[in-house]
Parts: sequence; C-alpha cells; structure tokens
Amino acid sequence: MVAVSLAADPDLVKWGYRIARFTSFMNPLDDMLGTGYHLSHSLFALGHGGFTGAGFGHGVQKLHYLPYPYNDFIFAVIGEEFGFIGSLLFLVCYVPLSGGDCLLPCAVRILTEQSLDPVLSD
Repeated sequence: MVAVSLAADPDLVKWGYRIARFTSFMNPLDDMLGTGYHLSHSLFALGHGGFTGAGFGHGVQKLHYLPYPYNDFIFAVIGEEFGFIGSLLFLVCYVPLSGGDCLLPCAVRILTEQSLDPVLSD
C-alpha cells in the first residue's frame, strides 16, 4: 500500500514525517504523542462515549485534545457525546443523504439526455 502511494506522490519520499503520518492510521497508539496523537484521541473520545454517551455538551476530548472538533473530528465528538446509539442513528440518517448525493449526477445526466434528445435529432 505504501509503495503504491509513493508511486502516486513522489513528494512523500522527500518528507519523512509525511510517510509517518500516512502510515500512522494503521496503529495510532504506537506513537500517541507524535504522529498518532489526533487519531488516538479520537479513539479515546469514542471509547469515553460508550454505549449511551457522556451527554450533550459533556464531551472532554473536544475541549483541548482534538483539533478542529467541529470539522475534522466531528464523528468522534458525536460518538463521545451521544455514544454508540447516537453514532448509529447519525450514520442511519447520513448514509442515505450521501448516497443521494452520489446518485444526483447520474439523474441529471439522464434527464439532460432525455430533454436534449428531440433537439439533437433535428
């Protein structure tokens, strides 16, 4: 996997920290204070949430440990505050929306071809 990535982006060879950050997702707990810091704290947030969650606004990791908790690590914050149940409910609501976003360009293409068919046939 790393070899394919190196072939795709030769700049990864120049910067050692890029390779370390790229490969840290496999086991972020190996270097918790270095390259795996953000990933390990997102796992801590999910673990702190447990099954039912810590409660809305009672998450700890978002305060000082997760960078951009409103953006990059929003699912970790949802998992910590609402737990497994809230995370599952979030995914049940989110996946159909993202699936619809993937199907929208196909639908537009089909509708465009159907509406332009009489114009192009003349």
